[in-house]
Amino acid sequence: MQAEEKDLIYCGDRKVIWDDVFFGKPFHDRQISRVFLLWLDREESEFTIQEEEVDSVLWMDFDQCCEGVQNDLFENCIVLEELEIIRKALAE
Repeated sequence: MQAEEKDLIYCGDRKVIWDDVFFGKPFHDRQISRVFLLWLDREESEFTIQEEEVDSVLWMDFDQCCEGVQNDLFENCIVLEELEIIRKALAE
């Protein structure tokens, strides 16, 4: 199965405006991230992953994931604000 555009649930946008100094030079970050949810109930073995993109998979409850990200309980590159956008969409 391959996800199609119609399968994605739009949750919201995350906007980043960040100015700092990076290696002694001014750094300006401007981003807009669209946050989507894909509802797909499958066993881990049913997924085909790109090994260059995904190191491992860990299944967990959404609240457990939010707590883990907030408290740095596991290695991740998840932005808590994006999880909160998903939480709000799930509540609607």
